[in-house]
Amino acid sequence: MNDQTLFINLPLPLQEKVLHLREILKNYPQPFGIACSGGLDSRFLAFFAKKINCQFSLFHATGKHIDAKETTYLKAWSKKNELSLHIVPVDIFSLEQVSRNHRDRCYYCKLHTFKTLQRHTSFSVICDGTHAEDTTAYRPGLRALQELAVQSPLALANFAKQDIRELGKVLGLENYQQKARPCLLTRFPYHSEIKDNILQQVIILEDFFEKELIKIFGENIPDFRIRFLNGTYCFHYQQNMRNEVLNTLQAALTHAKIPAVKFEQLAKLSGYFDTK
Repeated sequence: MNDQTLFINLPLPLQEKVLHLREILKNYPQPFGIACSGGLDSRFLAFFAKKINCQFSLFHATGKHIDAKETTYLKAWSKKNELSLHIVPVDIFSLEQVSRNHRDRCYYCKLHTFKTLQRHTSFSVICDGTHAEDTTAYRPGLRALQELAVQSPLALANFAKQDIRELGKVLGLENYQQKARPCLLTRFPYHSEIKDNILQQVIILEDFFEKELIKIFGENIPDFRIRFLNGTYCFHYQQNMRNEVLNTLQAALTHAKIPAVKFEQLAKLSGYFDTK
């Protein structure tokens, strides 16, 4: 695809961001690396970089804190799009700040993860999918990215989440409406020990509810989180759900013989523990 076709029929503010992002990526020494979780932001960055003919490889960290389903999805997506993907195992629970879920856990996790990724490549530049809105929220991990000189081209080009979705749709990015999948460690209160069996149960429950909600709503399901509070698994949702939907989910839980779950509607879904 000729680069110029990226700019046709885009609103002027988005055209300017596209040109800026193109300039940033083209100026990196090539090939470079892109840390890709399998989520929307890093996939979009990789998809865009390929569209403008950059030379790069994807690097994906795995570990107990990563749902294996995300790795499976990324493997299939990268193969379909003919992108080079390197899987890098990372043990973040070897860090006491992570295993005890300190408030600055994200800093230590990012620092350890990106140091590990950097050891697996000779590229002088590694990018991530941080976008402009991430820089205005509580993100201790951003300090680690700065210390390690990890580049965040979407943030540098002032891309917001809606910009990513809008341009992803125009360019033909698969699953451009993909829901956010924050780190699984955000499901636990700060300063609480993260036990492996509970973490795995959170993963099981999130996968279970996603499948059940797809049966009801199709692919565009309401956003939700499973959190572990005071010994109880909680289903947190923001969008108003009819009683019959909640009853259907409760019945499915009982039939599947999965641990009891408390249902709770919140005014704001993300950043739950950051306000506590």
